[in-house]
Amino acid sequence: MPVASQAPANRHGTRRPRILPDLACPYPVLERLMPDDILASLRHLSDGELVARVNDLATSERDATALLVAHLAELDTRDVHLRAGYGSLFAYCRTALSLSEGEAYSRIEAARAARRFPVILERLAEGAVNLTTVRLLAPHLTEANHREVLDAARGKGRLDVEGIVARLSPRPDIPPSLRRLPMPAPPAALPPTAPLPAATVPVSTVRVVTVAVAGYPGQAVAPLSPDRYRLQVTIGLETLEKLRLARDMLRHAIPSGDEAAVLDRALTALLSELGGVPPNGLLGLEVVWTPADANDSMTEIDVMTTYPELRSL
Repeated sequence: MPVASQAPANRHGTRRPRILPDLACPYPVLERLMPDDILASLRHLSDGELVARVNDLATSERDATALLVAHLAELDTRDVHLRAGYGSLFAYCRTALSLSEGEAYSRIEAARAARRFPVILERLAEGAVNLTTVRLLAPHLTEANHREVLDAARGKGRLDVEGIVARLSPRPDIPPSLRRLPMPAPPAALPPTAPLPAATVPVSTVRVVTVAVAGYPGQAVAPLSPDRYRLQVTIGLETLEKLRLARDMLRHAIPSGDEAAVLDRALTALLSELGGVPPNGLLGLEVVWTPADANDSMTEIDVMTTYPELRSL
C-alpha cells in the first residue's frame, strides 16, 4: 500500500500529505476509461469537488515529476539503458518512456542537477520551481549559491528566471543590426469549386512568424545582464525609413547612430507627448487668476492654501 508522509510547505505556505510509492507496489493501478467516459464521469461533480480534484491532481503530478527525476538521476549513473540498446538516456526517454524531446531534455537536465543538489527534488515536489526553471539555473548553481538562487527563483516565471541567470552570468551587449527578411511565400490559391462560407478566413492566408533570438528561441525580449535586454522585432519599410531619418537627425546628440539610443529618445518623446511634460522638465508655471471685484486679492499663502497640489519652484 502507498505510504503517506508530510510534504514540505508549498509556495502558498500550506502543507499537503504526499503519497510515496511502496516498493512492494511501485505502480498505482488506474481504472482505464475511454476519454468520453472520463469526461462524462466528471460532469456530476460540483464546482468545489472539481476544484479540489484539480488541486489534488496537480499536487500528485508534481510529486510524480520529482520521483521520475530522482529515478532518472539514478538511472543516469548506470548502463541499463545502454544494455537495452539505447544510445543515450535521451534516446531511452524518447522511445521507451514516450517523452517529447523537450520533456526528455528538461527531465534529464533536472536529474543531473538534482544529483549535485538533492534539494531540487523537494522544490519540484512542492511547486516552488518547475523543470524549466531548474534547466535554466542548473549550469549556474554552485555549492555556495544553490539554495539562495533556488529561493530567489521560487514561483518565478521564465523571464524572471532568465533575469536571475543574467545576473549570475552576464553576457555582453549585442551590436545593433538591420537585415532584410525574405518575402513570405504567397498563400496557395483555393480551388474555384470550393467557395468559402461567409466570414470565414482560409487557414492558408494566416501566417504566424516567430523570430528566434540566439540563446532564447522564440523570444523577442531576452535579458543579457542586469538592466540590459535584447529586443528583436520585425518592422516595415516605412518604420525603417523613419528610424534611419531619426538616426541621421540625431547625429549631433548620438554620433554613433546607436539604434537603441535613438529608440530610447523616441519613446521618451512619445511618452512626454502622451502624458504631458514630465516633472523634471518643468521649468516654471504661471497661474492666471481673475479677481471677483476691485477689493479681491490673493497672497502667495492664500494660493498655496487654496490649491495645496501646487508646489513652490
